[in-house]
Amino acid sequence: PALAAVVLLAQPIIGVWISDRLENPARDLPLAGLLTQVLAIGFAVRAITQGWFRIFYGSGHIHLYAPVLLVTGLANPILSVALYFILPESIRYTCVAWAYSFLIVLGALILAPMRVAPHVGLGARELYQPLVRPSLLALACCPILLAGEAWVTTWNLWNLAIVLGAYGALYGVACMFLVVRPHERKRVVSALARRIRPARAGG
Repeated sequence: PALAAVVLLAQPIIGVWISDRLENPARDLPLAGLLTQVLAIGFAVRAITQGWFRIFYGSGHIHLYAPVLLVTGLANPILSVALYFILPESIRYTCVAWAYSFLIVLGALILAPMRVAPHVGLGARELYQPLVRPSLLALACCPILLAGEAWVTTWNLWNLAIVLGAYGALYGVACMFLVVRPHERKRVVSALARRIRPARAGG
């Protein structure tokens, strides 16, 4: 969900954050927005895969995935230079961001996990299936972000917070019923109830 929010609302988020410090917001915000959108893909994939690599490391399989990550890391500057000459001049400044995100997706999301998965008793389905429902749900909630982008003419902290809050609330509620399993949902509800009761008692 965070990736969808950043990709669809990159310019409003950056505009609310630093537009008053830009010399030419009309020129600089679209450039910064595109750069943020591209980098967000790589950052999201890295965050998603960190849990996998902790498991792989703990199970003693670093020798299987480390070479893949090393090669993709070494390929980053090479691909960045190549993209500098391949991309149109108007978006050439994003060459490093595209190289980073592409290689993170290729190495950390596909090649390295697929190399290690059979050694920990996982197939491609078991590895990627947990990502499917949250990803589809995030996409299903995107009309809220698109509506905000279409209807809000001047962004400020309040309307940005309302749009992001509505998106997050809808995703959170839907996630509880469509993604979280019944026994997990009971645990979440119990944990929330334990937190609320002391607060009421203290009040």
